[in-house]
This record gives sequence, C-alpha cells and structure tokens, in this order.
Amino acid sequence: MTASPLAMADISVIVPMGGAASGPSVDPTTGGGAHVIPSDHINIGMNNPIPPKNIYAPADGYLLQIMYVQSRWLAPDGSRLDDYALTFQIAKNLFVYVTHMTDLSADVKGLVGTLKPANAGNLFQFPIKAGTLMGVTGGSTYLKTFDLIADDVSYSPPGFFLTRYYKDPPISVDPIAYYDEPLRSQLYAMLPNRPAPRIGRYYYDLQGELVGAWCAGPEAAKDPVIMFCYDNLDPSQLRVADQGVNTVYAIYGNAPDPATITVASGLTKYEIYDASSTSGASGPHTVLLVKMLDNLTLETEYFPGKTAAQVSDFDANAVTTATISRLENRDATRTDWAVGAAKAS
Repeated sequence: MTASPLAMADISVIVPMGGAASGPSVDPTTGGGAHVIPSDHINIGMNNPIPPKNIYAPADGYLLQIMYVQSRWLAPDGSRLDDYALTFQIAKNLFVYVTHMTDLSADVKGLVGTLKPANAGNLFQFPIKAGTLMGVTGGSTYLKTFDLIADDVSYSPPGFFLTRYYKDPPISVDPIAYYDEPLRSQLYAMLPNRPAPRIGRYYYDLQGELVGAWCAGPEAAKDPVIMFCYDNLDPSQLRVADQGVNTVYAIYGNAPDPATITVASGLTKYEIYDASSTSGASGPHTVLLVKMLDNLTLETEYFPGKTAAQVSDFDANAVTTATISRLENRDATRTDWAVGAAKAS
C-alpha cells in the first residue's frame, strides 16, 4: 500500500488492535458506540473531525463493496450524516476496509450509482488507483476515529483455537505492515508506546486456559459473550469484557492472570469494577465467580456490591457458557503473544 487513507497532518493517534470499552455498540442519538469485545482492527484518530477530512484509497486494487447506513451520525447543526464502509481488494488474499466515512466523492458516487441501505448488496469490481479521493470522514464531534482493517484470508493466527467462533473468521492482520516505506514507519510512529506487538492484539485464546473468548450457542458460529483479556494500551492490565452487559471490567488487584487459570484451578474469584468508571478501583465492586468445568465449558456468576470475602460459591443464578470453538487438538504456547501480567512478571 502506498497512500495513507488520511493525510498524515490530520492524524492525531493510531489506536492499536484490541480496543475495548463499556457501552452500547451504537448510541441511537449520537451514532457513536463502543467495542465491548476487543476490536480486530486499528482506529485512526483525527486531530479535529470538523470540518470533514478527505479519505483516499490506500493502494491500487478494486473497490468491491460499500456498506451504507443512512443518517447515523449527529452533526453539530442537528442534521444526520450517513455512514459508509468501503471494501478494497489489493491482492489475491488481501482485503482492506475503510469504515465510518460520512460521504462519498462525486466521482465515486457517479461510479457506484444508487446504493442500497444497510448490508444489502452494493457489490462491485471497479479498478481504483492508490491515492484516489474516495470521500470524507468526520463532520460529527462523535466521530473522532475511523477504522482501517486488513484481512488476509490465508492467515491463521498461531495458537488460536476459535476458527469457528466468530461470525467472521479471525483473519485480521496488521494493516500498517503492508505499507511501503517511508509511510510504514511514519504510521507506526503514530501508535502509542506499548509492548510488542505495537499494533496490539485482539485474540488470546489458549486451549485449556481461561484466557480468551467464550461464546454460548449451537454449532453455528457466534460472536463472543465474555472475554478474558488485556488492555490494548497497557497489556499488563487484566480485563473482563462482557458483551451481555456492555461492560469492560478492570480487576481489583490485577490478579489472577486468566492465562494461569485451568480446570484444575477450580473456583476462581475476581473482584471487578467498570474500567471506564470515574470512581475506579475505589468501587463499588462486583464479584465474578468463574469455574472451568472442562476445556469447553465455563460457569460464571456476578455478585454486585460484594467483596471476594462475602462470596463463597455459585447459587441458582449461575450461567454456563459452552464454547463451540476450542476444538482443534493442537499444542498451544504463549510465545507468540508475550503480554499480560503473568508474562510481564
């Protein structure tokens, strides 16, 4: 890739993969939202989203699809801005996505014609040159970043056991790595100073250990329900991300590391609090009980307003979450993701 999707002077920061925050996926008033389950892409932050900023095609290739959501983002004047996600194919196995654009250029509109809303159709095969103006992002104070995603359909993350877990396979890769120099180094320099990999991670699953994502449901693939993971900016900090309650929790005392919890560990207590709470570690706290019944089944229960000393066992409100994805029988190691409290120590 040879063209930054956003002019370098307009980039404030690049947020690593694995970002997670409490809140609904879409706020119906503002159009904004949060990734509760760690994101599989980077976010490019704008110095100022107003006025809108130009978005350019990152490479020579083909425009394959435009996802179109009408009237998503609230603008300062009270109007609503649309939301566009563009899919490019730049190699046989490599697809790049630029999301959260708020308008298309006149040339692109003329090329693609009338778009169907939501996820219906809008499939193309138009050749596009690197640096082509595709449209704009921003225009709303609630849209301060946009997503840059690279999917390599031949990629299989090492040690990853969730090949049938997500609605989409875990094939997202570091998009900056595909840029030519000197742009590659310039983009990497916009990432925060965090342990390797600088680009972050969105998967942590290990066979036989609590760490990583768990889902409930039939054999058909589903998104995670609960995930035991690490903060994307400071991976020494443990996190519990629960899609069911739209909350990302920090762990009081930052222990035990979920990469050390197995079936043999039995009942484990986590004293947790909303990681986005202004009251922080001072409370109020909730106790999360977890127990791996086997390598595929997890029992959990929340006890709001309690401390670990006040909770001894599950009661009738316990929930069993059976993952259908950790089924590949291959050895796993942590050598490919040296993050987390246990590894840092």
